[in-house]
Amino acid sequence: MKGKITVQICTGTSCYVLGGASLLDLEKNLSEDLKKKVEIKGATCFGFCKDKKYGKPPFVLVENELVSEADLHKVIKKIMQYVDKVVG
Repeated sequence: MKGKITVQICTGTSCYVLGGASLLDLEKNLSEDLKKKVEIKGATCFGFCKDKKYGKPPFVLVENELVSEADLHKVIKKIMQYVDKVVG
């Protein structure tokens, strides 16, 4: 195994209030197999909300790739794109 997929969930005020709080339950929504392949971290404000070019909060980084207007479905879809690349 190459490593785990890193998922960072912004816990800054805007992200938290606009849906980031529910994203902190991401692990509960992953299959047992995926739980072993993903490392989930809360992160202080990324600052993306200060520039509209990044989209709208909440923001999540999956392997440093930005997911804006993040919800559980979008984040899991992005994780799946990295399963073979990162975990092998």
